[in-house]
Amino acid sequence: MKLRDVIRARVASKVPIREDIAIMLYVDEAHGLTSLVITEDPTRNMYTSFLSVAARFLGFDFVALTLSTNSSFTKLAPPADVHPSGRVVPKNALFLPSPFTELGFDCYEGGRALFRPNEMSLKDVAEESFMIKFGRPLFWTRWEGSANVNCVREDIISFAHTKLIGHGNTLPPGASSEERELNGLLAAIGTRVLLEFDTSREESRKREMQLVEGHMRIAYSITVDRQCIRSGYPSEPILAEAAAHEMNSKTQRIINVLSNSIDNGLIDKANRGELVARLILAQAYDKAIQTSYPQPWKYSRGVTVAAFLTALISEKYVEDVLNCAPDDGRIPLKEAFKNAYIRFTHFVQNGKNNKLDTDAALAGIVRGMAVQVEHNEHEIDIMVPITLGEDKLREEIMTGILIQVKDKAAAAVVTIDADEHHFFPADCKVPRPYITIVMQLCLQTVANVRQYRLPVSPQELSSPSRVMTKQSHRTPRSTKNSLHPCYPINIRGCSGAVYGVIDDKDAYAKVLASHNIIENHLRNAPRNIAALQRMKPVWDRNKQCFEWIEVRALQGEQAGDGYGVVPMDNEGIFVGEGDADDISNPVGDL
Repeated sequence: MKLRDVIRARVASKVPIREDIAIMLYVDEAHGLTSLVITEDPTRNMYTSFLSVAARFLGFDFVALTLSTNSSFTKLAPPADVHPSGRVVPKNALFLPSPFTELGFDCYEGGRALFRPNEMSLKDVAEESFMIKFGRPLFWTRWEGSANVNCVREDIISFAHTKLIGHGNTLPPGASSEERELNGLLAAIGTRVLLEFDTSREESRKREMQLVEGHMRIAYSITVDRQCIRSGYPSEPILAEAAAHEMNSKTQRIINVLSNSIDNGLIDKANRGELVARLILAQAYDKAIQTSYPQPWKYSRGVTVAAFLTALISEKYVEDVLNCAPDDGRIPLKEAFKNAYIRFTHFVQNGKNNKLDTDAALAGIVRGMAVQVEHNEHEIDIMVPITLGEDKLREEIMTGILIQVKDKAAAAVVTIDADEHHFFPADCKVPRPYITIVMQLCLQTVANVRQYRLPVSPQELSSPSRVMTKQSHRTPRSTKNSLHPCYPINIRGCSGAVYGVIDDKDAYAKVLASHNIIENHLRNAPRNIAALQRMKPVWDRNKQCFEWIEVRALQGEQAGDGYGVVPMDNEGIFVGEGDADDISNPVGDL
């Protein structure tokens, strides 16, 4: 029987009262029809003709859906005043319905729990058979429904990698294979460390849409004007594993890719400090995997806390971190976390109503995700989950690394107290150690900002880096009775002197450097900068801005204003509580 006869048979009467649907017709990649012009009438195309035919079924139990990964909404649904048919949009309709973007996700087992505490180990949650159950149905339907089950299951990571990098995608007109390769790498980076595109720029919106079309980025929502999308890479453990392989297969430095993308206006310049921090942490985790296990590497399996810190901290000073003690000064870090593991292949964005606690840490280690807190919401910016044992994962053995990122040129120490944030349950009776890290990234790069505008002397280009340990100071906060021992680490700077995964501090400095009008001015001689400041694009406390008012305090140059070379001589790592400006027990200089 022909399709035409089936449709006629099913659509033989008006829609019943119960509004059942007799026929649903969907057209995949419908945007392709818009490029097929009708020869007899160049103002029409195959898509508008399809709509004309479908309109004849209005009032019957028939529904037509168009599916597309392309955001050319003006082609699929042009405004009424330019539409080839005046009958398409009713006169009383103010706007078209929003496109459907709410698609199936985390729907394995019909929404039933995939993990129950005290049943699965760290090894169990890292198995592909478990990881494929999260995310879109693509992976678990392929895993369970393929005719060649063994072959599919052996190559599931390779399949995810192929989908992520867009291997085999048809290149759009004018695009090159190098551009596709860049999109694949941006997709891998975005899957793991959360990339936000600058939607104010056309090129950025175009690139973002390319990742949705061919590199597994998911469109969450469409703006009301249909000019741009809201998209991202949600937590999909199997895709994050594939992304880790892609990032570690490239000889090009990931930080250079980010730097070029920021320079080209693709990536949002906001919150660059947190982006750099996430990249450093992800690269340290990968390095720990590579030094802990033989090839082929499986990044989802997790590593010990000691291995992670050994990869994160520069080799010369890692022992000082591993041997640091909490306030009570009894058990060193490496002993307290001797059997502890971390596991995160990707970062996720925390919502306002999702409390950071050990329950969230348990969910994080099961899915292999660390948590990025909304900017300026809490003292804690990032949480990396830790389990104090690898068998029978449960809340009772969970703790974490609580991280604050400081991307401003300030040396203040911020104390992170897990008790104040109610990170552990109120009824917890067993001590659980935790680690806090303050990543003060911009302290070293204030000097480097000037390097991109003016030639500087060798003395100005170098700033000594030091790593110091200090005895715990009994501050009011640290002397209170706390059940859970805290191991605080304060890292100043952003170079190989302090981080074991940085080999090009200038590249990181470039990403972290502020990008305001003054600092980006091409004619950067002092007199040109002074003339520009006199035009007052921004107001700073200097003579150029406030010469007109006789208030000396407004005309003085402020230390650390970012426009001069300010060599930093206090880059280093500090362990223990207290004021880091009161330095004692220096271990060494670089």
